[in-house]
This record gives sequence, C-alpha cells and structure tokens, in this order.
Amino acid sequence: MQICKVADETESMPPLGVMNPQPMPLKIIHEEPGFIVINKQAGLIVHPARSHLHGTLLNGLAHHFQEENQTLSSVGRREARPGVIHRLDMNTTGVIVVAKQDSAHWAIAKQFEDRSTLKAYLAVVHGAPNEAGGVIDQPIGKHPTIHEAQSIRHDSSGKPSVTVFRVLERYHGYSLVELELRTGRTHQIRVHLS
Repeated sequence: MQICKVADETESMPPLGVMNPQPMPLKIIHEEPGFIVINKQAGLIVHPARSHLHGTLLNGLAHHFQEENQTLSSVGRREARPGVIHRLDMNTTGVIVVAKQDSAHWAIAKQFEDRSTLKAYLAVVHGAPNEAGGVIDQPIGKHPTIHEAQSIRHDSSGKPSVTVFRVLERYHGYSLVELELRTGRTHQIRVHLS
C-alpha cells in the first residue's frame, strides 16, 4: 500500500517567525526606538498570508530594519505577524503603526483595545447622503453566503459596529466623507457605507 502525501498551502509558507527581507519604498511618517509609523499605499498587504507570501509591508520593514540593524517586536512572530498592532485592508491607503519593541507593542495595542486612539478615514463615495453627518450603528458579521465577505447581521453572528460620518464635500454624483470608527470590524467602512 502506498501512502500519497497531499500538498497543502502551508507547505509553501516560510517557517513561522521567518520574515524574508525585500527592498521596497516605504513612506515613513515617524520612527522612534519603540515603533514606526508608515503611510501604507493601496495594493500592499500588511503581512504574509495564504498566497501572499512576499511583497508585504512586513517584508519591506524587515529589509528596512536589516539595514538599520533593528528588529520588529516579537509579539505576533509565531503567526508571521511580528510587530503588527493593527491592519489595513490591501486596497486601503492609510497610517499604520508597527512595533519594534515588545513593550511598545503592548502599550499601543492597549490604546487600540481601550479605543483611546482616533481612527479616522476619508472616503470618496458614490452618491450623497441626505444628512450632513450621523452615526451608523449596525451589527456586522460574516456574510451568510459569500465566503470571506462581511455584511449587516441582525442575528447572533452580528457584532456591535459603530461608524460616525461627516459629509465634507458634495460633488456631481460623489461625496467626500470623513469616517470615524468607534469599533474596528473587518470591512466596517465598506459594509456600513453600502
């Protein structure tokens, strides 16, 4: 009897905690001994996952720190996410904070957990809300039929989700909207604005 080995996607993953340094342009906003603040461009994934093992922000930071003789925080290393305190979607441009020291990682993560950080976004959206501003308070959970999608859920799978919005400008068929997240659900802005 022959036993066939079936390959799975984890075989192509690098060993946990190993980050392949790759040169890439980084828009560094601020850096100090405990953390670094980056303006992440759209199209960039934050950390290696599934089929995106290379070309991530962490690969670029590993290269940056290698040149500076520094490291990322060890928090999250087992999950191949060293230093990642929070994430942004691949197609989202915005500020992201990555820890270089464990103590900074825990302190900043606590601020996110306590919601003492302000998470504000600008978005150009189709249409124009009637109100100048307001609060979207709708629970979000996994979409019932679309894999990896989120949706408004008024059942036990929905988690409380709150977004404050302000219309800054109205254009022909579009609006510039400022969004403040009071919670941090996956795809919260996309789901609440839809």
